[in-house]
Amino acid sequence: MRKAKIVCTIGPASESLDVLSRLIEQGMDAARLNFSHGTHDSHRRAIRSIREAAASRQAAVAIIQDVQGPRIRVDEVGEKGLDVAPGQSVRLQTALARSGGQLAAASGAPAGGQIDIPVSYPHLARDVRPGGRILIDDGLIELTVTRIAGGAVECLVVTGGRITSHKGINLPGTNVSAPTLTDKDREDIRFGVAAGVDYVALSFVRGPEDIAAAKQLVAACGRDVPIIAKIERVEAVNALPAILDAADGVMIARGDLGVEMGAEAVPVLQKRIIVEANHRRRLVITATQMLESMTQRASPTRAEASDVANAVFDGTDAVMLSAETAIGRYPVETVRVMDRIVRAAEEGIAASASRRRDADGDARSCSEAICTAASTAASAITASAIVAFSELGSTARLISKQRPVAPIIAFTPFEPIRQRMALYWGVTPHCMHQIAQTDERVHEAERRLKAEGIVKPGERIVILSGTRIGQPGGTNLMKLHEVP
Repeated sequence: MRKAKIVCTIGPASESLDVLSRLIEQGMDAARLNFSHGTHDSHRRAIRSIREAAASRQAAVAIIQDVQGPRIRVDEVGEKGLDVAPGQSVRLQTALARSGGQLAAASGAPAGGQIDIPVSYPHLARDVRPGGRILIDDGLIELTVTRIAGGAVECLVVTGGRITSHKGINLPGTNVSAPTLTDKDREDIRFGVAAGVDYVALSFVRGPEDIAAAKQLVAACGRDVPIIAKIERVEAVNALPAILDAADGVMIARGDLGVEMGAEAVPVLQKRIIVEANHRRRLVITATQMLESMTQRASPTRAEASDVANAVFDGTDAVMLSAETAIGRYPVETVRVMDRIVRAAEEGIAASASRRRDADGDARSCSEAICTAASTAASAITASAIVAFSELGSTARLISKQRPVAPIIAFTPFEPIRQRMALYWGVTPHCMHQIAQTDERVHEAERRLKAEGIVKPGERIVILSGTRIGQPGGTNLMKLHEVP
């Protein structure tokens, strides 16, 4: 049983019912919808198709809504784009026409010896300073600010290349004044919550106050949807402990993080973020360019295979595919390859170093103490499975963070919680109607585990439950059980 989960970004290459079904068959545990692209109608269709494909395969698939955030982009520059060369002078300005306030398409023609590049962010001239760096297209093009004049930002090209429409712009070292939650994000989150997404991923988080604002918005929509903070800015790295305390999980967005802090900083930051997230029992997803070459090729590079495996060795809960499954030529093959790499990495982790979290002196709830004991007991008796009865998924998440060798089988009465648990490391989620008597509950779980071939007569399992049915957070019972 593979324990680290696979997240696939859904796009033109993977949005059909047939491809979604095959992605699930090959190992997709969660589907990411990138709200930087598409419309509410297209995302609504995608959500409907994901649910239909999952139901047809009787699989639990979590849906992650990834909101755009205050993304700064190049506006329209024509089909051919603009070529800029080192030493050339360019001018960045908002593409607002003086008459009517409508977006004006850039012609790219030189104006006073400079090339005008329209940008989407209206406060660029207010935020940047002379000497500051501006990076375009994931840092492939670099500019240095020379002067702010008339609401425009004049720059000198350091590293040239072709600038095309809608490419991202990063401002390393600049405090961007735009709020993390934009008006578009708020509208998108209201839509996503109403449409039944299982997680909301928040882009360009700077501190815990951004998480609080998102949670307040979700609560106002009448649902409890976990918030995943994307770590992709220097401010987020500096505020990591507070963000982890506020959020339900984090995503290591290595693309923008590398542009902001340098590619050489990413490997160390990845390990640090995973360790701290696991220490605080939070979900952690490792993302960006994991099998990037497979957007065009049917097999990965050896370096990419090592990258995926090292994320597993580091202790990530999930690994994520972006362009590979959204627009790539081989979406299904990519998931198949990632599944194989993750399984091989997990087999290489010796049982003696199974990444179980030992007691570290932190204050623990009764539920967490029970889960810690369950992981130890499962190892001691060589349990075939750990069975967790979990109303809202908390027990499953806590035992997952212990990284036990035994597979975790979680039962919940609620289908949305089953879908949410699909993202938890090592957890296979199931639905089971509420049964008041503990012995009857264990008997029903035992019957289903034997029917699915997960356990056999004579094998041992560890059972986690609560004596107060219908009361979340009440896990207070651990039972070591031999299957009759």
